[in-house]
Amino acid sequence: MLGIVVSLPRQTLGSNSIGARIMSKRAFPLAEAASGTKANVVALRGGNEFQARVTSMGLFVGCRIEVLIGGSEGRMIVAVGDTRIALGHGMAEKVMVKEASW
Repeated sequence: MLGIVVSLPRQTLGSNSIGARIMSKRAFPLAEAASGTKANVVALRGGNEFQARVTSMGLFVGCRIEVLIGGSEGRMIVAVGDTRIALGHGMAEKVMVKEASW
């Protein structure tokens, strides 16, 4: 089996890329987090109904989460303590997180 290695120019990792935001510890939408990412929720960008919904599921500002299944494909599963929460892409876009090292 042959492997293909692609080398991209360094400028592709500009300040607007997902990797650059994660490395600088800026807030980014949960929907952009990869599997295995540990993060803290820093904001919920949605109306009262959205905030009530995710809060009732156990996801709130200040909580620690770990992305179990993630990526840009749509659905996500995150762990909040012993609880597993499934989120669609739209909801995950409204949850802002910062990567953590806990």
